[in-house]
Amino acid sequence: MNPLVGRGHCVQYLEVCRAKINQGYLAVTRSVLVSLVLAVAAIAAAPAARALDHVTFRRDNKETTVEGRTLVTAQDGGILLEGRDGVLWPVTPEEQVKVTSDKTPFAPLSREELAGNSWPGFPAASRSTRRRTT
Repeated sequence: MNPLVGRGHCVQYLEVCRAKINQGYLAVTRSVLVSLVLAVAAIAAAPAARALDHVTFRRDNKETTVEGRTLVTAQDGGILLEGRDGVLWPVTPEEQVKVTSDKTPFAPLSREELAGNSWPGFPAASRSTRRRTT
C-alpha cells in the first residue's frame, strides 16, 4: 500500500470536513443574526409605555371607577382591566359606563401606595407589615 495515497485521502477528507463545518457555522450565524434582527424589530415596534385607562362601570347598582391598563378587549366590547393594585377586572359591555384613556403612563402602585389603600371588606384598623425575605 502506498502511504502517499493514504495521506492524500486523509487530506481530502479533512478538507471536506472543514468545508462542512464552515457551512454549518455560517448557517448558525445566519440564524442567530436573523433572530437578533427580528427581536430588535419587535422591540422597536412595541409601544413605549401604555397609557393609563380610566374605566367606570356599574355592578350591583354600584358605580366603580378603576385606573389601570386594558389587557384584553373582546369582540363584543368587554374588557379585562388590570388595576394599578394588580386586581384583574373583567367588565362586560353592559356594565361599562365610561372608558377613557390619558397620556399618563401605566405604573403599578408602589409598596407604600398599596399599603396606604383602604381595602374594601377589611376593617379600617387593618395594617400591612413588611416581611424580610432571604
